[in-house]
Amino acid sequence: MRTASVSSLLLVAVCGWALESGTPAPAATPEVQQLTARIAVLEQRLAQLEHPPVVAGAITIPAGSYASGTLLSAVDLENGKSAQVLIQCDVTFVAPGGKQVNVQGLCLMGVATAHVSTRRVTVELSQASLMRADQRLAVAPVQGWVVDPKDGITGPTGQVVPIPAPVREALATAAPDDAEKLLAATNPSITIPTGMAVTVVLAQPVVL
Repeated sequence: MRTASVSSLLLVAVCGWALESGTPAPAATPEVQQLTARIAVLEQRLAQLEHPPVVAGAITIPAGSYASGTLLSAVDLENGKSAQVLIQCDVTFVAPGGKQVNVQGLCLMGVATAHVSTRRVTVELSQASLMRADQRLAVAPVQGWVVDPKDGITGPTGQVVPIPAPVREALATAAPDDAEKLLAATNPSITIPTGMAVTVVLAQPVVL
């Protein structure tokens, strides 16, 4: 947290010099005035980044909130590969303490990564968009992840493209590291169909 602005520190330094020397502080040159003006503009922009203005009627979804969603883009990825996915949430978010936040038509974008050894596709949320009641499109960065509602484990479960029988037998007794090597050698992929139900969890507050 900043305790003093650069311009105020500059003013204190000049005044201190004047008090110690017993002479009036020198008049600021045009260059100094221009530099002071630029510093003031930068401080104003920094303050806006630290404390962004809240739009009237904005919707705030607290960190730790979760909601059901629908996967709008199918996934078909080779092991370790990633791709963008789109998730729609048309239900109420449940915030910490049981508070409910009603958000209709919220769309979330994220990056999905395939993990064939666990048959999971992890999703890291990146952006949220919402058409508000005043017809203003609100877009905000998002941090969060996706959970499989069937078992509560991070990453929805997908379908692995059939693996040759010898490889399947080896995977049954292989250590985790060896399993990854076997899967990499066969270059398998994992698929998740569009329309799959998922649960999204927010790691940071979202203001829309």
